[in-house]
Amino acid sequence: MRIAQITPFFLPNSGGVEEYVHQISKNLIERNIEVDVLTTDILRGHQKRLKKFEIIEGIRVFRFSPIFSLGNFGYFWPSFISFLIRERYDLVHVHVYRHPHTFIAALICKLNGIPCIITTHSPFHPSKNLIRKILTSFFDSFFKWYLTLFDRIIAVNDSEEERIGHFIKNKICKIPIGIPSYFISTKKEINKKSKKPVILYVGRIHESKGLDFLLKTIVAVDENLELLVVGPIEDKNYYLKLKNFIKRNKIKVRFLGKIRREKLVGIYDRAEIVFIPSPYEAFGIVILEAFARGKPVIAVDSDGPRFLIKHGENGFLVKYGDVENAAKYIRLLLNERKLYYKISQNNIKKAKQFTWNKIVEKIIKVYEEVLSNNNRF
Repeated sequence: MRIAQITPFFLPNSGGVEEYVHQISKNLIERNIEVDVLTTDILRGHQKRLKKFEIIEGIRVFRFSPIFSLGNFGYFWPSFISFLIRERYDLVHVHVYRHPHTFIAALICKLNGIPCIITTHSPFHPSKNLIRKILTSFFDSFFKWYLTLFDRIIAVNDSEEERIGHFIKNKICKIPIGIPSYFISTKKEINKKSKKPVILYVGRIHESKGLDFLLKTIVAVDENLELLVVGPIEDKNYYLKLKNFIKRNKIKVRFLGKIRREKLVGIYDRAEIVFIPSPYEAFGIVILEAFARGKPVIAVDSDGPRFLIKHGENGFLVKYGDVENAAKYIRLLLNERKLYYKISQNNIKKAKQFTWNKIVEKIIKVYEEVLSNNNRF
């Protein structure tokens, strides 16, 4: 079987979609399935462009230059079209709803009789931008029909399945995102509350990720806390604003930069609580990673966190910007150690359901079903 994964960004860019494509591609290759990744040559937050071709962990990565940006609707990079037609893959798996490459790939596959599926990655972010709201609503009202071009649509959470499912019930299936099995903790005990408890944030440093909300919450807790921030700086102006806030309020913060996922296990183990301040998360791989290490999670109540976190059982959900309640839940977890232990054990147990090995098996079944229906298996 020869598969093409088509995604707007890939390694060394970091993010949920990038990690999803990386992990399923790596797991497919381990099963002797040939995988190519077709993506752009953009390195987010930098002017330089990435290599046009390289092999990453056995994955052949082909990169193409965008002609222009369509803002929130992604980049237009039509140079992959001739490559896709020429290579004639057995199946094409595209990623991220509304982006031009998904429509183009679906149309090419339909015209050439190649099975094509999409993981939409729940792109239903709430927006304060009026123009974006209007354009998104217009697109979903008049162009959502293009999803009928796909043989299957994979939703990653309940909300996404509900939003899209009524439109294409016979084609949609729900398969969540996973984590590597090495994240799963085998610890039976947890340490007592440390003298300087650590709160952990893992993600990109960008205004859309809500780190200012987390900093305000730490100030409100008014305890001897330390914040660890893991992730690349993608918005330098926002980063400088955060640094000024940190300096003014004398918060103990350490920016650790981007860290390889294999080394993140030790970082999670240093933390008492993992905080997800993003106004919106489609899924939240970080949540599962935290669960796997037995860490309670406090997250903004949006599609991904709502799918994974049962309030009070795995952590706590808060409204974006609700500093008072976010601070209250941090204090509660730090001081009520029986509750902390219960949540810790709940989370390790839940994380075991989401290892990539199990997730990829479900994706392969979708591949096989689609190929069989197209008489290509």
